[in-house]
Amino acid sequence: MRKQVPVQDGLFSGSAETVRLIGGRCIDCQNHVFPYQSGCPKCSGTEVAKVELGTEGELWTWTIQGYPPKAPPYVGDVEEHDFEPFGVGYVELPDELRVEADQRLGRRGRDIRFCSERCRQ
Repeated sequence: MRKQVPVQDGLFSGSAETVRLIGGRCIDCQNHVFPYQSGCPKCSGTEVAKVELGTEGELWTWTIQGYPPKAPPYVGDVEEHDFEPFGVGYVELPDELRVEADQRLGRRGRDIRFCSERCRQ
């Protein structure tokens, strides 16, 4: 089995079966952010607590990415002629925020549970 490594340290907690996104919650206005950052983009507060975000939400919207993403941040050896379109969507985590996710999920409004690639198999 391949060893799984996070795309960036500090984004996830838990195991492959119980993966959680690490975000932040502003102490002043209760706004949630992902990924975690030390300041609040809503109220400019400076007290932001690290929190594990919910694992279940609803597919809010989705689209097909029909061209290679810009680099940076995308890192990949893909030319336009061999690029394969993929789905991308936003999942709304109740009372928290919306996060971008791989969209092999189906229709808008569908209930979603976050997990790693390993738990999908």
